[in-house]
Amino acid sequence: MLFLVIAGSFIFPLTQLMLKLMGRRASLSPGTFAVLAGLMLAGGVAIGLFMSSAFSLGGWLTGALLLLFAFIGRGVARREERAA
Repeated sequence: MLFLVIAGSFIFPLTQLMLKLMGRRASLSPGTFAVLAGLMLAGGVAIGLFMSSAFSLGGWLTGALLLLFAFIGRGVARREERAA
């Protein structure tokens, strides 16, 4: 368990290092996660207020939103790569 905590703390710095070594931009624009955070927060509040008995629905909603935004982010990254 301790290994997971220690290794997990190095995910962000190692990702930054890899991006810099690959010659890619290692910073994000300020509003990158605002829409995703807002949708997840609104979904969580709605589930908590109106469907509190459907506990697993929050997991499914989160998974779907993360997959959606992963594909959107992939498209944006590919477009930026082609333009450079």
